[in-house]
Amino acid sequence: MTRTALYRFHDADGGLLYVGITNDPDHRRGQHARDAADTWYPLAVTREVVWFDTRAEAETAEREALANERPRFNVAHTSHMTDDAWSAHESRKAKRAVKSVQIDPRDPGKTADAIQAALTDQRLLALSLALQKRAERVKLPPVSFKDRSH
Repeated sequence: MTRTALYRFHDADGGLLYVGITNDPDHRRGQHARDAADTWYPLAVTREVVWFDTRAEAETAEREALANERPRFNVAHTSHMTDDAWSAHESRKAKRAVKSVQIDPRDPGKTADAIQAALTDQRLLALSLALQKRAERVKLPPVSFKDRSH
């Protein structure tokens, strides 16, 4: 039986930023400090930790918190994604795309082109998905794009 913590990060106004579970809250805070340094983590001023006897109990509590409390930046395990969460999620994906580019010091032009392509792909995907989500929110019918080149 592994004790597991449910944690919540709040902003200065008490707004819920993020909810998660872990068996090591201090280590997980360090991960968030690194991974969300340019999104929500700098907004966090308080952290609340509640311990559960089992991971299953913590998972149940996390699902309830995500459904009922609607944290601003959670992405996984949530049926609603706020614009802030979506933006942070896309930012992390773009960083991963850039990190995946092979750097070739012998050919800086090729490296620059690869980075630009990775960023462009991520931006287009993010824009497409963001527009799709907004259309779903306002219940627009699916749109068909026709070739208008002629």
